[in-house]
Amino acid sequence: QLGLQDKPDIKFIALTYIAAIYIKQSQFKKATLWLQKKEELNEVPKSTKEQYQCLYYYYTAEMYLAKQDYESAEKSYRQALELAEITQWKKSAAYIKAWLATVLLKKGNIDEAEALLHFSLSQAKKHKDKRSIAKCSHSLALLSECRGKADDFYHWTTVAKSEFEKLGMTGAACKMKQWLEDKKSDNPA
Repeated sequence: QLGLQDKPDIKFIALTYIAAIYIKQSQFKKATLWLQKKEELNEVPKSTKEQYQCLYYYYTAEMYLAKQDYESAEKSYRQALELAEITQWKKSAAYIKAWLATVLLKKGNIDEAEALLHFSLSQAKKHKDKRSIAKCSHSLALLSECRGKADDFYHWTTVAKSEFEKLGMTGAACKMKQWLEDKKSDNPA
């Protein structure tokens, strides 16, 4: 019991973020249990219900992506995106599109992913959303790798690493550093 019976908005956000923590720890059964508490949504005021449903689908998609279930991840990201657009969450919609692009790249849908990424990056820059800029840079590195463009890969990976470091996202920054090191060892000068 969270002690938030009379605060359904806070209660739902807490449930969602607890699930997010379990997703990051690859504890998918526990994450699923917390995400399934979405019946708490019935207590949320109608005016914000779509926003909470958006969060639910976003974190459900994140869990599917971590499990490499790309079909389910795509479906959930698209549901989250639809709700973000309905509720006019422009920054969130751009961020979700960057994640959807990552899934599409994993599935080989390179052209659609590229279009989403360029849109997302322009929106992230417009809104000065540093987290989205970092995510888009990460995904653009992945796109460059898919297209076989080594110079672009190094550029976007370096940008992503720098942006993640500025945000204090050390795990993501280390992943970018590892990508660069792996590429250098694959292609010694």
